[in-house]
Amino acid sequence: MTTSTRRFAHLTDLHFTTFQQNRYPTGPLVLERAIADLNEQDLDFVLLTGDMFHFPERVALEIETFRELLSGLNCPYYLAFGNHDVEGHDVAPRKQFLMRELGDHGLSAGSPYYAVRPVPGLRLIVLDSTDTDEPDYLTWRGRFTATQADWLHETLAEQPDELTILGIHHPPVTPYPLMGALKFEEADRKRLAGAIAPHRHAPLLLCGHYHLSSSSSFSNTTVLTGPSLVEHPHQYRVFEIDTKAGGHDIHFHWRQVPLDEREDAPCAIGTAMRHMALNRLSYAKRGSLSVALSN
Repeated sequence: MTTSTRRFAHLTDLHFTTFQQNRYPTGPLVLERAIADLNEQDLDFVLLTGDMFHFPERVALEIETFRELLSGLNCPYYLAFGNHDVEGHDVAPRKQFLMRELGDHGLSAGSPYYAVRPVPGLRLIVLDSTDTDEPDYLTWRGRFTATQADWLHETLAEQPDELTILGIHHPPVTPYPLMGALKFEEADRKRLAGAIAPHRHAPLLLCGHYHLSSSSSFSNTTVLTGPSLVEHPHQYRVFEIDTKAGGHDIHFHWRQVPLDEREDAPCAIGTAMRHMALNRLSYAKRGSLSVALSN
């Protein structure tokens, strides 16, 4: 078996808005610069795990600008829903609008959770942690119905020998204290764990939500939460998968969006204490893991 290398990037928590506000004053500029930086990385695809937008009520006003910026990517991109994207009453129509308008290679298939094969030999399964049987989604907590859990188990079972990467917005773990209000509902977390448990070919579950980087074991996978792109110093992860005889070696590292001090000053200065805390808490900025082939 010849060695092959695949590269992809994981971005999360863009909180995109064109509305001038103090918390994330440089969001559009950061996304524009991030796309330019991604295009320099020789990537096979990009995964964005939710909270694409900051204000749910402004999505219809801002989606065209957001979509236009993403069209500048020179590789495919795949999206997951976050709580900021769909929060509110009558959540189903909001999700249908997003799936129809964003037109990426995943959500455009018409389901908030889906499986794709972005490159030969690698499967990507994107999940929906805003999945509820109720008409309204009025929480920041992760939700995951039995219907999606059954689908995930069946989808993983279809290709047990193919390396699979999982993406979702909410982590099914709470890697830092004092964040219980943001975590998965317990019954929903158990459903997700049960769907993953019988399968060993999905070594990574990539998440966002906490705006912090961390690494935790969960069921049969490793949960990596990513730093928020919109938060100073505006970082994301790049993954490199080396496939060779016997298995896969997966390496990852943080990359920082190139901005000069003047451009980033409104964000860096405006919430300096928060940024300091986020960076001191974050870890797993780089790492590796090996995955054996089952055959």
